[in-house]
Amino acid sequence: MKARFTRAAEEDLAAIFRYLFERRPSTAEDFLDAIEATVRRLEEHPRSARETEWQNIRMAPVGHFQCLLFYELTADEIRVWRVLHGARARPWEERE
Repeated sequence: MKARFTRAAEEDLAAIFRYLFERRPSTAEDFLDAIEATVRRLEEHPRSARETEWQNIRMAPVGHFQCLLFYELTADEIRVWRVLHGARARPWEERE
């Protein structure tokens, strides 16, 4: 099963990468490596991450980083919805 990132998830990744790169470029590269490792693991074991309060949405930690990858399993792919720092509100907790 292959993973596909939504536009929101791609924007999350870009923002986290920029933040880390400005402070310590090597950490930003390590973050991308951790994202790739997490995605590879999910592609091999798509149900390995914890379920969330949102129906059909699971969350996987990203390496030793305090980030969570939120995804949905469909019939033919892993759809990554968001990548957020663990201290941020979960998508189902966000207020309008």
